[in-house]
Amino acid sequence: PLSLSPSPLPLPSLPLSTARLLSSLSSLIFLLLLILLGKGFTVTRGRLSRSESAKIIVFASLYGLTNSALLVCDSQCTDPARVLYTYESGVGYGLVCLRLAGYVWFTSSVYETLHRSPHTLPFFALFYAAYALWFVGVPLSALCVGGLAPLWSRAKLVNATSRCVSFYAHAVFLFITRPSAANRNFPFHVRTSQIGAAVGEESEAISPLPLPPPLPAPLPPSLPPPIPRP
Repeated sequence: PLSLSPSPLPLPSLPLSTARLLSSLSSLIFLLLLILLGKGFTVTRGRLSRSESAKIIVFASLYGLTNSALLVCDSQCTDPARVLYTYESGVGYGLVCLRLAGYVWFTSSVYETLHRSPHTLPFFALFYAAYALWFVGVPLSALCVGGLAPLWSRAKLVNATSRCVSFYAHAVFLFITRPSAANRNFPFHVRTSQIGAAVGEESEAISPLPLPPPLPAPLPPSLPPPIPRP
């Protein structure tokens, strides 16, 4: 006769540490993408200055290392019997501070771009409003869940909110960069032929290439030499 197992077979899944590491890496890459767009890269200019590139590299390195250290500390030093979910411990507070630090830099980048290019206000106003939710969504959900939700559902609610906010951010980016609306949503792009010259300058400030000088007028035909008289 057919006998059933008293417990179902476990489904294959990634280890929790690997899944959290990949999630953090995805958030870091998306954060860098938002900061680059906030600085006007590929929207109002084709290149960043060396100082800005160096600052972004340093910020990404510090963000990634700090985030990895917090995750390792959470997996090794946190007691699961005392901490129900990440954001009610010191590690969670550190992750929230990292997200808010990225939000502050994103805000300053958009402000500098608007100060340099006021005509881009319609695009960057919608861009900033859409992605401010991605930065503050998880901290606000952790704050609300910690004070309102029951203990047994807090971890699931925070995780579900984080996944929904991430899906929203990627869906909005997919919507505004769809090919049928690229010219309308990105009307301030730099021409391909001008990217090499657009070093920290506006695309409108780039003067057109000079025209070649006109060709000289053709010389009149030379007269034949005179015939000597006998």
